[in-house]
Amino acid sequence: MKSFSGFLIEEKSKTIIHKLKWPDADNFTGGEMSFRKKIAIAKEHSKKIGNGSARDSFEIDTKTHVTVMKIAKNVKGFRQNLAEVNLYEKYNLKPPFMAPMIEYDSNKDADIAWILVHKALKFDEGTFYRYFDVPFKEFRQTLSAIINNEDDKHKKNKKIQEFVKFCKKNKLVLGEMRQRSNWMTYENKPIIIDAGVNKLNQWDAI
Repeated sequence: MKSFSGFLIEEKSKTIIHKLKWPDADNFTGGEMSFRKKIAIAKEHSKKIGNGSARDSFEIDTKTHVTVMKIAKNVKGFRQNLAEVNLYEKYNLKPPFMAPMIEYDSNKDADIAWILVHKALKFDEGTFYRYFDVPFKEFRQTLSAIINNEDDKHKKNKKIQEFVKFCKKNKLVLGEMRQRSNWMTYENKPIIIDAGVNKLNQWDAI
C-alpha cells in the first residue's frame, strides 16, 4: 500500500503535462522524447498560437488560468528556454516587464523542453503610451539611439530607463525589443513575451 508521504511526493513530481493527461507524460522532458513528437502531441491536445525558429507556442487552459507553453523544437529552443528560466528564477518567477511563469520542465540536464507562463493580451498602443509616456514608434527610436550611442532625448524618462536597465542587467538584446511583435499587455501594462534570445546565445538565433 502506498504511504501518504509517498503519495505526496508522487503528486509533487507531477508536471502540468501529467495533469493535462497528455500521452507519454513521463518522457515529455529534456531530450527523453524527440522534438518532433513533443510538438505533435502539443498540436493534438492544445492550440498552436506561435511559430518561431527555435520554439513553438501553444495556448493551454489549465482551468485556473489561460496559459502559454513554449516548447523547444531544436537545441536552440532548449537554450532559449533555459535563458528565460534563468531570468525568471532571479525574480521569483515574476520579473518586471514579463508575464509571470507558472512552471517549467525541471530536469538534471537543464535541457528545458517547455516553459509555462500566463497568457498576455494583444499589444495595445494606448496602454503602452500610458505606461511609457511615448508612442511605440518613438520608443523604438529611443532604443535605436541608445544602441548606437546617440543622443537620447528621453534619458529623463524613468520608465524607459528602467526598462533599458532591466535589459542590460539581464543581457537582453535591446534590438529585439524594437519589434512590436515582442510586446503584449498583461494586467494593463506593456510586457515583452520573448526573452529567450540574449547576448549569450544571440548567435544561435541566426
